[in-house]
Amino acid sequence: MAVCKWLICIDDATHESKAIMQTLEHVMPHMNESFVYFVEDNATVCNEIRARYPGYEIESSGELTIISRSGRLG
Repeated sequence: MAVCKWLICIDDATHESKAIMQTLEHVMPHMNESFVYFVEDNATVCNEIRARYPGYEIESSGELTIISRSGRLG
């Protein structure tokens, strides 16, 4: 049976770094090989994400962090 993986996720819940990192840890196993993950309203969590996930592309602008990974769709 095929398992659907998420292509896009938007984290706009609590804006505390600890909670963002916990959510990210729990969501990542459900993300597709190629994905985009948005974290809103936190200007500093990008540094923690870069340290924890060095193989991913991480962009930050103000309070928006975008995590992505290129890979196979589907």
